[in-house]
Amino acid sequence: MSISASRVVYIGRRLLPGQKIAYWYRELDASDILGAAKGAFQPYQAGLPVGAILQIRQPADVPTKILMNGPNAPRVVGSWPHSADIETWRLDDLADAQAARTAQRAQNALQGIPDTFEQALDTLAAHFARLTATQKAALLPLVQARILSHSSREEPA
Repeated sequence: MSISASRVVYIGRRLLPGQKIAYWYRELDASDILGAAKGAFQPYQAGLPVGAILQIRQPADVPTKILMNGPNAPRVVGSWPHSADIETWRLDDLADAQAARTAQRAQNALQGIPDTFEQALDTLAAHFARLTATQKAALLPLVQARILSHSSREEPA
């Protein structure tokens, strides 16, 4: 089997629709110019710092497949030299990972709620989608306060 090698820079985790986290890499050409980004649901190598440069190996006849084990497994061959890029990627990584954890906690806490609650959330989301960011920020605490005050009141018999 003929194997080709290329290099990528790990740019961190990104949140995808459906609250799934993916690990993202930017291709590097021979002149160390960043190329296209590509993601994977499993990291090419566990515990990589953002900005790590990896050499990956692929079968020449299947360029979308990455060899993950043995002597052809991805290996760290350097670090991206531009600290401003790394800091931006790191901040995006932390923000998306936090959003994924928050969404997962909420989803776990809401398991088994009736469909009417899902419909109510969809209705609220549709209304909020029409607002500006400032309007959303102003309205969200009001909605939360109204819902919490309504649930704490006892209905008259």
